[in-house]
Amino acid sequence: GHTLRCVRANRERIDAWTAEPAARLSGTEISQRGEGYAGQNTHAMVNQGGQAQPTTLLLLLSSTQGLATEIESKLRNQGYPVRVAWASDLEDLEESVKRADPELLICRAGESEPELTRVMSLLQSIAPDLPVVALADQRGISEVATAIAAGARDLVSMDDDAAFRHFEQVLR
Repeated sequence: GHTLRCVRANRERIDAWTAEPAARLSGTEISQRGEGYAGQNTHAMVNQGGQAQPTTLLLLLSSTQGLATEIESKLRNQGYPVRVAWASDLEDLEESVKRADPELLICRAGESEPELTRVMSLLQSIAPDLPVVALADQRGISEVATAIAAGARDLVSMDDDAAFRHFEQVLR
């Protein structure tokens, strides 16, 4: 594939798709991974039959971009037409949600990550209907209860095949 980069002239629209996974939606450049319709302002992928397939835009709030790449890769390998954009902190999150209109926010839980209660508070003012799923290394009953109490719809993990299947079910 080829890589297209485009400096954003209109801050309200995403104007470029690139061959780079896990876009960071901040600054003056926007990059998102695209296949089939690279360079067009569209949310579609080409499936194996050559037909356009709607793409779901997920937004990951995490201190590490590599996780967004991993999530996108795993979901696409399972046949899900997704793009996973990345925001590194609350400021990036606010800007990305306003500009990209994601269908789901995946919020990484952990010591170096923003608290879920702060994330939910921010979303109440900018995107109160945006569903949020917390992502943790381990998924225990107390962790799930804490995430749901903070406002997440669920807590998921990707640490093994069974946990990833749960993650897939939550995305449906």
